[in-house]
Amino acid sequence: MVNIIQKFCKDFEILPINTSVILEFALDGITKWKGGEDHTVILSCSNRAVSLSTKKVIIEEGMSFKTTIQSSKVGTALIEISVDGKTNSKVQIKFSDSKDVFSKIKFDLLMSELKYVAPEVNSVQPHAEYASNYCMAASERGLSELLNDTTNFYAVERVTHKRKNQVSFSGKTAIDRGKQFQRLGYTEIIHHFKGYKVVNSKKDMIYKAKDESDAKTQYSNVKFDIIEFNATGKNVLAKHFENDVINKEIGYHVYYFTVTDGFHTLILIIDKFTDPCNPKYEIWDQHGLTSSYGLLSDIAEGIRRQTSWTFANSCLNRYLTNKTQYVDSTDTYLWKIKEKS
Repeated sequence: MVNIIQKFCKDFEILPINTSVILEFALDGITKWKGGEDHTVILSCSNRAVSLSTKKVIIEEGMSFKTTIQSSKVGTALIEISVDGKTNSKVQIKFSDSKDVFSKIKFDLLMSELKYVAPEVNSVQPHAEYASNYCMAASERGLSELLNDTTNFYAVERVTHKRKNQVSFSGKTAIDRGKQFQRLGYTEIIHHFKGYKVVNSKKDMIYKAKDESDAKTQYSNVKFDIIEFNATGKNVLAKHFENDVINKEIGYHVYYFTVTDGFHTLILIIDKFTDPCNPKYEIWDQHGLTSSYGLLSDIAEGIRRQTSWTFANSCLNRYLTNKTQYVDSTDTYLWKIKEKS
């Protein structure tokens, strides 16, 4: 008997509702391009909420076939696959609707706003709305679109640049705003990470610079390696995200986060939708996509990189204001964003 091969990873065994997903299978064996034997493959599912685009194919050994699958309800579906009238394989799919996993449609709204803001901020002569430090505002504008909430998040009209509400950052840091999002029900998972160590020899290259020009040069030299992970830090940080996305349906995970104890605010996105078997991450700020992006397995290094340059920047600021008797915190805070229950 010819066996069915699943050509998708285990991540496809948990899917979002109301989303069409492609599943690929194949018949075991080697294709004979001439004189091969045809086999009839039938797919069925008893769950009435689940639809399959392909229910019958006639193919030879070694050939692949695909079906889209979609469910209108949360629950479990069992797909039975028969070959030439005999049940050959069964695949169990779980359909979920987690509040902290976002669809492609929601993700596109977030990205549209972040991509709109960046050129405005980067303009040689920006509108007054964008003239000051805009990292907190950019992050919240993205979240306001993602969550369809222009009341509780900083939000601005496009083109006119008029404010949509009275949200103010006066006297507040991103840490304050993250706590507010928690009170509002927009986050339940919070990570407070402290697993860095400052490389003092590189910090002192800025603190002990001979003049302002030298301090700026030293900042450029050390900005991405002025801090390192402590002995366990990298694994601990990476594990946070592994735990956050495991046993969740494919989709997008979004974090509001701040590095160097509130010095800079960013948006972190984990993409388990485009290629669920090889998830990726991206970090965005008011200037657009940062230098931190790539495979999810590299996410800890990406966050360290953002923390490093901002800590170096804080050291430069202390040099320029004659406050080198102090050293800023390297703490990182992340709030995993969710829709309200």
